[in-house]
Amino acid sequence: MSSYRAQDSIIQDRELEVLNICIPLFVTASATPASKVLSNDEPSRLFLNAQSVSQITLANGAVDSAGELSAITFQSLASGDATGLLCGLLQIREPIVKVLSLQLVQRTGGNGVISCTLPSAPASGITSVGDKLVFNASTGVNFATTNYDACLIAKVQLGLI
Repeated sequence: MSSYRAQDSIIQDRELEVLNICIPLFVTASATPASKVLSNDEPSRLFLNAQSVSQITLANGAVDSAGELSAITFQSLASGDATGLLCGLLQIREPIVKVLSLQLVQRTGGNGVISCTLPSAPASGITSVGDKLVFNASTGVNFATTNYDACLIAKVQLGLI
């Protein structure tokens, strides 16, 4: 198999700095908010919150300290199942300089591509430790009645902080 490597040094540097990650995730719907199941292919790196289900905690290793968690302002999930609200934290464990793009691409069904948004704090989407990113997403899928099968696609610029 052949591959192509850019010849321009600026483009080569950019290729080395930008990390592209794709992680499949699945929400198993339930009429009882606390009974829905949030799962993904990298459970030690991708943590999700939805109405009445919280994986983004200090206890399960999503963040390094209570202070890091308290500095994050996620969207309100109080009645988010009807509109498919999700919040996420992705551990990169490398120094993140900038979040370039975050999308959820639905693998089945009809909602297609959802652009994730960065929370109001931290506005950069990068936690205070500098090696995790956080996001909000409104999938448009009713988690009380409909399963959600998608991939999180994250593009981040890595480098020295």
